[in-house]
This record gives sequence, C-alpha cells and structure tokens, in this order.
Amino acid sequence: MALKDLTIVILSRGREEILKKTLSYWSDKAPKVLVLHNTNHPLAVTEIPKNVEYVVERISYGERCGQVPKYLKTKYAILSSDDEVFLSSALKKMVNYIENNNPIQSIGGSVIAIGKYGPRATGTHCYSNMDRYENIKRSRKSRLTEHFDTDLPWRGGSMYRVMSKPLFNKMMKMFQEISVFSTPYIFEVSGEILVNSSGKTKYLQEIYWIRNWIIEPVVHRDWDRTKYFSSWFADPSKEKEVNEWRYILNKSLGLSAEDLDSVLQKVFTLRHRSESREIERSHKFRLPLPASVKYLLRKLVNSRSIPRDFHTTLAGMQSQGINFSSREIEAAIRVINS
Repeated sequence: MALKDLTIVILSRGREEILKKTLSYWSDKAPKVLVLHNTNHPLAVTEIPKNVEYVVERISYGERCGQVPKYLKTKYAILSSDDEVFLSSALKKMVNYIENNNPIQSIGGSVIAIGKYGPRATGTHCYSNMDRYENIKRSRKSRLTEHFDTDLPWRGGSMYRVMSKPLFNKMMKMFQEISVFSTPYIFEVSGEILVNSSGKTKYLQEIYWIRNWIIEPVVHRDWDRTKYFSSWFADPSKEKEVNEWRYILNKSLGLSAEDLDSVLQKVFTLRHRSESREIERSHKFRLPLPASVKYLLRKLVNSRSIPRDFHTTLAGMQSQGINFSSREIEAAIRVINS
C-alpha cells in the first residue's frame, strides 16, 4: 500500500513561519497533506507544496475538526501538530500493517522528542509505556478496561495514530461537538476513549513521530493549559458540561450508562494522578536563570542531572529493539531546528 493513501492532517492557528517549515518537510514525500489554517496572514500560493491542500478557516480548533471530513479523500489519515513531523518509512510500515490486518483500526509506534537545555539537544522517549502495546480485546468495554488500567500510568497519544478514514472522521466530528467545553484537555481525553473503544490497535517497534519540545506549547485565551481535565470533571459548577460530554460519549460509543460511568471513573483516577504530579512540578521553585547558566551549574555540581542528549536517548531506544531510519531522523531534526 503506497503512502498516497495516507493524509497528514494539520490544524494550525497563526504560526505561519513554523507551518511553512513543516510543509517544506513534506513537500518531497508521498503522503498527502491537508491544512486547515486559522490565520489572518494566509500562506502565499508559492509557499504551498503540490501535495498540500491548504484551506483557510478562521474558526476554532473544534470547528476546523468538523470541516476535515469534507476534504479527506484518502483511505487512512493521521493528525499532526504544525511543528512536529513523522518519518515516512515508519508511516509506510504502519499503513501496510493496518491494510493487511483487517481487524486493526488504528496503529501507533514509538516516539522521541527533541528539546533544548543550554547548548545540549535533549532527547526524551515519549509515551514509553506504549511501546509494544496492543489492544485486541473483542468488545468496546474490555478494550477500554484494559487501556485505562488504574494500576498503570496514564497511557496517551491515541489521537495521533494512523487510523482508517471512518474512524478518523468520527474523531473529527466528535472533536467538533466537544469544543464547547472549558478544558483544552477534553480533546486528548475524548480521543483516548473514542479511538480505543472503536477497534483493535497495535504499536510497531518503529520510531514514527518526532516531537518538538524546543518550541513552547500553544497557549491562548481559548486554550488555557491550566484548566486541567480532572479539575473540570470534579467541579460541581461544571456538572452540566460534564453531563453533556457523557451524552456525546454515550452516543458515539454505544455503551450502557453503567459501563460508561465505570470507564470515566478510571479515566478520572488516572488523569487526576498524572495532572497532580504535573501541577506539583510546576509549583517547584526554580532559579530565575537562563538555561545556559543552569546547564553550566548542573555540569559542575551534578552532571548526571542534565537531561539526556538526543542521540544518547536514540541509542537507548535502539538497544531496546526499536527501529528507525537515522537518515530520516537527521532530516527531521534539521527542519525542527531550522
């Protein structure tokens, strides 16, 4: 199966220069790219590669999600950030696997993030608890029960798998419906529930996604990252919103109210645990010093505490049996760092 049957879907807001770099990365590659861009400064025609369908939509993230099914023409799709990239060789293996294994509805792989700490390019093995993951239970309830095992940490990233077109469109339409709710994490959590309920999945031992932790995450009035999901879910003043969300999930998943409540309690437990740790880390005192100075201080006092070098992390992943194309990774890093 050729990559021409896969579309990379990018929902971007502003950040025109970042988007141009990402589109240049895809310009000589086989997948199609669909961009729905909320911008007052659209890219020029000459800045849009031939394999990119570029649509200006000055509407919210959720509303742009709802527009995606109108434009999506390929058999498979994958959602992408405007500042991150995937590796073509891994995507090809993923598409071939899902094509040749009919019960599989979505497929993932291994992920590495590149960051910056002083002069060091750092590497983080993201979603490491998803390596070699598979969920091939037969029923929706059993797949969700397995995925949201409260004895394990939160398992995320499902909305960024390669998916069949019907499943991807279903996710986009749900994202449109839930965009009215007052936590930006509603998309991540709802995607996790929907994708894992909708069909069997498997993760290949291939690095397919290079995350960009150099650029600060998007934050704006409509995307307040301090509005955590677990706080929203437990807030009595948000009870009406939460009940509306339950109704949307129930309509999409077809679970009984009792089974859905059981799943949502597991989701809340896992999110509360992970978000509490994140809040605790954000409240820790940090010296107001440039990263370059902190790097030198750590190097002098405790060099082992410096975040790991990108290529050291990469070598560690390789030693665990995770495959990747060094040439493709270097090309991806050049785009992200440029």
